[in-house]
Amino acid sequence: MVEKGWNYFTKMKSEYRIDPSIEHYGCMLDLARVDDLNKAKELITKVPLEPTSRIWGSLLAASRQHKDVELAEFATKQILPLGCDNTGLYVLLSNLYAETGRWEDVRRVKSIMESQQLMKTVGLTMVDVKGQTFKFTDQDRSHEHGHLIYDVLDLL
Repeated sequence: MVEKGWNYFTKMKSEYRIDPSIEHYGCMLDLARVDDLNKAKELITKVPLEPTSRIWGSLLAASRQHKDVELAEFATKQILPLGCDNTGLYVLLSNLYAETGRWEDVRRVKSIMESQQLMKTVGLTMVDVKGQTFKFTDQDRSHEHGHLIYDVLDLL
């Protein structure tokens, strides 16, 4: 499937004379990061368009998945100057450092977050059932049937 995707991407320009948009490059990045992070990095650095924080963030997420600290730090350095909300970036980087036993780096990232007053946001899921909306956050047991919900989740 990866090879097929690259084939179509190449044909966009060569056969159909379509210039890929940043979204196309994002899709190719997703394919590249499946098996070759260096190919993914090379793709981003050669994009004729300005890579967005989303593109760099995708590489950052992939580097965590592959436990590639060096690539994660490279992606982070690309994202920071773009001036977007960096909370998720720091959380992801801190988690990668923790997963690879780099505790001093974990402390450094958490210190940066603290000095910038960045706080990890709690994930929220909303479910609409028969016109009624239910909100759930991580480990939230306040719903009247919370114990049943978590019992079912434990079975999954």
